[in-house]
Amino acid sequence: MKKRYISIELERALVYRPNLKHYPPLGTPYGSATPFSYQDFMRTLLNRGWEPIFDPTTNVLIRIKKNRPGKSLDVNYWTCTSDVTSGIFETTLPPQDNLFDLDKEQRLLDKTIMPELERQGLFIWYTETTPVTEATRAYYSLFHTYWRGEYAHLRNRGMDHYWFSWTIGNNPSLDVSVKEAIPFFRIIIRLTGVIFFFLRFGSISGGKMSPGGMLTVRPWAWKNLFLRSPYQNDVDRVGMPVKEITSWSDYFSNLMQYRLLTLFFDDGKPYRVCNDPNFLTFWRSPLFGGWDAVSIDGQLTKVNRPELINLERIQRQVYFSRFRFKFSLKANLEEFGEAYEGGESFLAGWLNNNFTKLYIEARADSCPPKNEEFSTLALYLGLLTNLEESFNYVVNNFSYDFWKKLFAVVPYQKINSKIDNIWIPEILENIVELAKKGLEKRGYGEERFLSPLIFRVRHNTTPAEEALNIFKQAKTKEKGIRSLANKYGLF
Repeated sequence: MKKRYISIELERALVYRPNLKHYPPLGTPYGSATPFSYQDFMRTLLNRGWEPIFDPTTNVLIRIKKNRPGKSLDVNYWTCTSDVTSGIFETTLPPQDNLFDLDKEQRLLDKTIMPELERQGLFIWYTETTPVTEATRAYYSLFHTYWRGEYAHLRNRGMDHYWFSWTIGNNPSLDVSVKEAIPFFRIIIRLTGVIFFFLRFGSISGGKMSPGGMLTVRPWAWKNLFLRSPYQNDVDRVGMPVKEITSWSDYFSNLMQYRLLTLFFDDGKPYRVCNDPNFLTFWRSPLFGGWDAVSIDGQLTKVNRPELINLERIQRQVYFSRFRFKFSLKANLEEFGEAYEGGESFLAGWLNNNFTKLYIEARADSCPPKNEEFSTLALYLGLLTNLEESFNYVVNNFSYDFWKKLFAVVPYQKINSKIDNIWIPEILENIVELAKKGLEKRGYGEERFLSPLIFRVRHNTTPAEEALNIFKQAKTKEKGIRSLANKYGLF
């Protein structure tokens, strides 16, 4: 069986402990970490051999990494970062070829960093939304330009970006071949609602019940992220695409319709192309004398046309499940254009010869409860290993509209209910069985990572409902927050 590399980008909330005598500015018990505490945390680890990664425009330290033994050629390191506008703390791991090794890496990473977080008065909280600090535009605006210079390029789009940034996810990734990529992509996009039924975890937001009694906030936040944007195509950056993507041609057509957020040139600075063309217009409709562009520090220049690397970077600006890829150094935009115009078979062949890296990043997952970090990665890995049978059930058995309906009801509907007269628990159970069969084929015993999902199906419950019960039983907000911290905190 093919050796397949897998990993996760795990997001959790970084918050202040309840027993500090004095809190930093804007810090409170269980409040989100501030940039200042997090910078101190990173600089402490730098003094212990970690390496810095700076923002190319602000020169702010945004990420640190530590080399690790690994099985991949180019990403054998841990990383830690936080956007600190919301207190979200993100860690990544070197890819492994099985879930057990990946689990060991995560435990070791957490064991390494927890003493340093404790020295800053911080701990990690597993939750879908920030637990105490409320998502407000005012709070978001305090730190975002300080932290990441590229956010200045959001311009008029993303008016409610602060609400989206307050939702916390877990982004599993799996390497795929060009041939299996699109069938598997269709499966995971269709199963977006299913994943939320397994893992929705957003019933408590900002120290109170989520707006409207939502059990998951991420779908609502996605919908509102670009709702006020003047660029309507941006809505397809989030949520299930209106029209299903069924081919590589569809995928790149979709990608090239997005307006450009930034272009990075050789000087490392992000530039905005004036008039906000989408990639296709920028590429195929050149202006006489070039397009006007302005850097983040105000430098004006002219750009004539994009490079292939700009297309590679646009896929990073998709906030939903997406492909991550790198083109070979010999590949160029002219050749890509010929392949794109040559039909699906020609394009797939060209991609197969010119991708040096290709993997799927599933970005629909909420942050899982503690000790369940790899449950949905196990699900994806099993479905991918059992691709033919999984495709037949998910794609051939149900329409795309059916799965969109399932996704639409997930913020509120109970598991033990029906959609189009089909029991949701039956669907969830069938999906788990398909994944279990795939994991059994791998022969590592990885099916044990599916146990939390099997529990959800059998007990008709989700983490959101469990957290909500804890909060309500505590009688007061303060006791409820403390109970949730004790249950879902990593100290």
